[in-house]
Amino acid sequence: MELVDFLRARLNEDERIARDAGGRSEQAWEADLSGKDPLGMPSWPAVVRYLTGGRLRGAVAHLPVMQERSEDRMVHIARHDPARILAEVEAKRSLLDRYETQHWHGPAAPTSPDPRDHVEDTGACRTCVTARTLARVYRNHPDFNPAWLED
Repeated sequence: MELVDFLRARLNEDERIARDAGGRSEQAWEADLSGKDPLGMPSWPAVVRYLTGGRLRGAVAHLPVMQERSEDRMVHIARHDPARILAEVEAKRSLLDRYETQHWHGPAAPTSPDPRDHVEDTGACRTCVTARTLARVYRNHPDFNPAWLED
């Protein structure tokens, strides 16, 4: 599998999962650290809830009191809500589009007019490094090629 194909497949998966989780731009996730479950149960110190137009629409995660540092986990989950993941997918696709339009093999002249995109001594380009760097996030995926980690 080629690097770009691998990355596009992973981004498609990320997008699908975020959309299935309710990813919409008008939906805001937040960590509620009030110590009360939306149902009023006192045994939950933290909950991630989602709101649309400022109105509570539901809760997506609970961690019990005995769970160490549950507040930190709830803040992390809320910060990486589906809408943010969709924005990250869009940004990464933009980088891949640039990679595909500027990529070349060997020491040929760069297609980019910006000389900083080309490293003369290796024939590599910054966009190649960018694509390999994006792939590192998925290094535990069964289709990941360890050769992509090589600089």
